[in-house]
Order: sequence, then C-alpha cells, then structure tokens
Amino acid sequence: MSNNNQNQNKLVNISESGTYRLKLCLLKSDKITIDPEDGTLIARLFFLDENGLCLSKKYKTKYPIALAILVGKLTNVFMKPIEDTKDPEKLLEYLAPAFNKWADYDITVGSNEYNGKNYFNYKFNSIKSVALLKSEENKSEQEPEAPPF
Repeated sequence: MSNNNQNQNKLVNISESGTYRLKLCLLKSDKITIDPEDGTLIARLFFLDENGLCLSKKYKTKYPIALAILVGKLTNVFMKPIEDTKDPEKLLEYLAPAFNKWADYDITVGSNEYNGKNYFNYKFNSIKSVALLKSEENKSEQEPEAPPF
C-alpha cells in the first residue's frame, strides 16, 4: 500500500513578504469556532501553493466585508456580506465558490515569538484571481481538503 502523504511536499509557513500564487483549500468543519464574546463565527482558512508553502488566516463573521472581498476576488463575482453570522452551514455555503480557486496574493508577513517558536501573521495587500487551464483545474480538484495543520 502506498501512502499519498509520502508524495506530498512538506508544508512550510510563508515567512517572507512577497507575492505568492495560492489556492484556498476546502474548509474543514473543525476549523470553524464560535467567538465566546459575541457568538459569531471564526473560520481559520488555509492557503497552499504547489510547493508546500502555506499560511492560515482567521476570518471572523463579525467583520463580513473581509469575507465578501476574499470570496469576490477569488470568484470574480461581487459578493454581498454574509448575513447569518452565527450558522456554520451558512458560512460553508457562502465560502464554497472560493474553495480550490487560485489567486496571486501580495502578502505582508509579520512574526511574533512565543515560547521560543515563531508565529506569523499575514496581511493581504492585494488578491488577483488566476484563471487556470482545464488540466490544472482537474489537478487541483483532486486535492479537495487542506492537509492537517
């Protein structure tokens, strides 16, 4: 038996600012949590490139315009902000058109050290959707879920 994980690149956090071509990976339901302060949702979205460079970024439904911009940029369709900010199923439905879409992200990376380990925070300066060839689209659809992180 062969293990598909052996064929994948090792995941490495993006640690330098720059422009990266990344895919928004399918959101796993365990990456959606409830904000204890106001009951809105927090989604940790995972972005990955072909070489194993990755980042995860939190989006809160408390700030629905940020999610609307992300989904709109990835799908090239104007998105109204999500209205139901407390239903995980509605959030997954809202984000669904953006999953497995590629874009060029201009990213500013900041880092913090905590207990001897570097943690990165990311700011998207711009997002430009990338149209893929049919053969590349089929390849990206074969990898529907984000690797565990």
